Amino acid sequence: MKPALRSLLPLGLFISLGTAALAQTELTVTLVPSNYNGANISCFGKKNGAIDLSVSGGMPPYTFSWSTGAETEDVTRLGGLYLILVEGPGVRHTQRVVIN
Repeated sequence: MKPALRSLLPLGLFISLGTAALAQTELTVTLVPSNYNGANISCFGKKNGAIDLSVSGGMPPYTFSWSTGAETEDVTRLGGLYLILVEGPGVRHTQRVVIN
C-alpha cells in the first residue's frame, strides 16, 4: 500500500480493492414452430417444418447451436427431435423441441 494511503487509514477511511461482476439474468427462449393446419410439418415424414426462435434476458451477443449443426437463430427443413443451445455472456439455455 502506498504511504499516502496508509496514513489515511487511522482516520477511519477504508479502502476496498476488488473487481465487480455484472449480475447475469436468465435467458428466456421462445420457440414458435411452423403450423400446417395444427401440425408442424405438412405431411408425415416430411422435413419442411421450421422454428422461429427469439431470446430475451441475459446480455447479447447470443450464440446458437442446433443439433442439426446450424448456428442461426431460426432454422428450417425440420422434422423430428432437435436440441438448441443458446448462450450469452455468462448464461446458457438448452431446450429440446419436437417438430412433427
